[in-house]
Amino acid sequence: MIKCLLMVYNRQLIFEIIIIFLVGTFVTASLIKVSTMDEKWVKILILGSVGIAGFFLIPEKEKFLLYFATFCLAFDLDFNLYYRGNPYIVRPINGFRITIVDFLLIFPVVMWCYRIANDSYEKIYFYPWISIPFLLIFAWSFVGLSISTVPEDISIAALWIIGKNWIIFIYLANNLKDRKTIYTVFCVLLLMGVFQSLVCIAQSATGGTVGLGMLGEAEIFDMAADTGTVSRIGGTVGHPNKLAGFMAVLMQLNLVFLYAYIPKHARYPLFISCALITITIVLAYSRGAIAGMMMGGAFSSWWCLSKRNGHIFINALMVISIIVVVSVTSLALIEPLRTRFFGDDHGSADLRPEMRLVANNIIRHHPWFGVGLNNYTSVLRRYDISKMAVSLEFPKPVHTEFLLIAAEIGIPGLCFFIFILFVTLFNLVLMGLSQTEPVIPFLAIGFLSAWMGWLFHHYYEYDYALFSNYIWHYIGIIQAMKRLMTKQS
Repeated sequence: MIKCLLMVYNRQLIFEIIIIFLVGTFVTASLIKVSTMDEKWVKILILGSVGIAGFFLIPEKEKFLLYFATFCLAFDLDFNLYYRGNPYIVRPINGFRITIVDFLLIFPVVMWCYRIANDSYEKIYFYPWISIPFLLIFAWSFVGLSISTVPEDISIAALWIIGKNWIIFIYLANNLKDRKTIYTVFCVLLLMGVFQSLVCIAQSATGGTVGLGMLGEAEIFDMAADTGTVSRIGGTVGHPNKLAGFMAVLMQLNLVFLYAYIPKHARYPLFISCALITITIVLAYSRGAIAGMMMGGAFSSWWCLSKRNGHIFINALMVISIIVVVSVTSLALIEPLRTRFFGDDHGSADLRPEMRLVANNIIRHHPWFGVGLNNYTSVLRRYDISKMAVSLEFPKPVHTEFLLIAAEIGIPGLCFFIFILFVTLFNLVLMGLSQTEPVIPFLAIGFLSAWMGWLFHHYYEYDYALFSNYIWHYIGIIQAMKRLMTKQS
């Protein structure tokens, strides 16, 4: 019977039938699960089911899902298959979490694996300079869990997220094979930035949310400043600091597009999107992100202008002058911005040196494997040697990304992560110096400037980079750009 079926149906059809069966099983199980959860999950599942039905009518299914997943990077939309939160401990991972990006990329990854298994011309590139240190981070984190106080199932869920991010990196690095696909991904990123900006500007104008709770929309964050408060928006990303850091990357990519060799008529929407994204970053009132954006923007503008006209010193003088004028004017005209930079923040900035003191104490006691992945806030009070008992007043992770990584998975784990950043930045510099491409070198400069801003911002902020979807999404895109340029040369 099975042989007869194989004769009638080809492999592709059988594969699609299996996919439809698995999707149906997943939807049924999800319906049972969400029936006991918030109303928003029922709405999302209904919309998702309708989307799946229409999905099979789309000709290029894999690329469509890739672009859609890229657009959804800004949505704080997570689904926990199970949840074990602790009201006294703030952890980033409290259950087996699946994000909307994970869900959308399942089918493309499965299709890619199918092609690898059935097409001798389809190759998989491992990218050892990134993959080896990444897998060492995974292994190091696994060993460090032996001293962690986090429940074993939550620890496994945290490891799943790290491993999943490596799969995302490998998939993107191998499947963004041509300029058209890469350019489309960048256009989707900028479109996502425009959408996010419109949501944030609407939040600021209305003083509240705009009804996008099902997409992870955050409430307005009122922060004490001087004798009043500053209202900060978070969009669908979450906390204002994280929104600003996320949008600062998009701003750099938008900016360099304006300098690239593209048709003039394509620049007009880029001017609009650049203005909207910049306004959103300002409305988040994140000091580190704004400063990092200005630094990165100055660097990318100088390099792009120098690449086009060759006037290195004149361009540097012009860019510095513009940055000074814009900074002074913005601070003079925007009172909340001036208050955030120079006003009394009621001890918010004073907490950060104390938090770094506690983190350094943890690292001194556990230099090799840290206190365990996802375990920082669980053991925070044991190592609190600050004068103001910061772990009681503000029981959150240290607001320095690199100290947080070292405290949780040890100094070797931090070194592996820094090595990945170094390789990525080195590749971006090489691509930026290239004269063989009209657009990609400018995009490389934009990514390089974005990473510079990210590094500055995350000296004062944390993002749990090992758990972050968008960081490894971007590293995958960068590696694909590098592969395309290497293949051409």
